Amino acid sequence: MRRIASPPVFHSAPAHLHQGEDPIARIKARFLVAPLFLLVTIVAILPAADAEMDPLVNEAVVEGPAVEVWRLITTKAGMESWIVPHAQVDLRVGGLMRANRDPDGRIGDPHTITSRIVAIVPKRLFSVRIDDAPGLPFSDDIEGTWYEIHLNPLTRGRTRVRCVGHGFASGPMGLLARTLVDASSAQALRQLQEVFAERSAKPAKRT
Repeated sequence: MRRIASPPVFHSAPAHLHQGEDPIARIKARFLVAPLFLLVTIVAILPAADAEMDPLVNEAVVEGPAVEVWRLITTKAGMESWIVPHAQVDLRVGGLMRANRDPDGRIGDPHTITSRIVAIVPKRLFSVRIDDAPGLPFSDDIEGTWYEIHLNPLTRGRTRVRCVGHGFASGPMGLLARTLVDASSAQALRQLQEVFAERSAKPAKRT
C-alpha cells in the first residue's frame, strides 16, 4: 500500500507581516493557503502513473465437465462453435491464438485480435497475453494485459470457470479498458453457461 505523505503545515501569513502590517499582503497570503493545501493533498493521494490495478476476476459454474470446457476455449472448432466466427489456435506455450468477431471477416484482416499463449496446464489452466487488439475500444490499454482461465472440476460433472485479468494501468483510460473487459468476460461466461444449458435441454438420442 502506498504511504500517503502528511501535508505540510502552512501559517496564515509570514511573521514579518505582523510588524508594520501590510493588510493587502496579509489577505493574499491567507487566500493562497487553501488552494496550495488542496493541491498538495491531491498529489499525495493520487496513484503513481505506472501503477497497476488489482486483478480483475470473473467466475461462473457451468453444467459441463472440465474436459469439454477446455475444448471450447482452446481449439479452433470449440471457439467457433460458441464465441467467435473465426479462430486460429497454435496450442503451445509461445503459440498464437487469433480470433475475429466479424462474421464477414477472416483471420489476418485488420479486425483480428492476436494473443500469445503464456501458460498451459491441460484441462486446468490456460493463460494468454493480448499482443494486438485492433478495432477494440481502448486497444492501447488492452494490449499487454494478460489473462488466466482456471478450471476447477466440481461434483455432478460441473466446472467452476474463473477468469483473472492482469496488467491494467491505473488512471482513467486503464479504468475504462478494465470496465470493458469486465463486461466482456462476464458476457462470455454467461454464453458458456448457455451452451451447456442448451445441451441439457435437448432430449437424449435414442439408441
